[in-house]
Amino acid sequence: EIEPLKITVEKLVGNRQ
Repeated sequence: EIEPLKITVEKLVGNRQ
């Protein structure tokens, strides 16, 4: 786990589809 924040952002962006 180096950048958990980036993963969260990517998940949110993917959910916004």
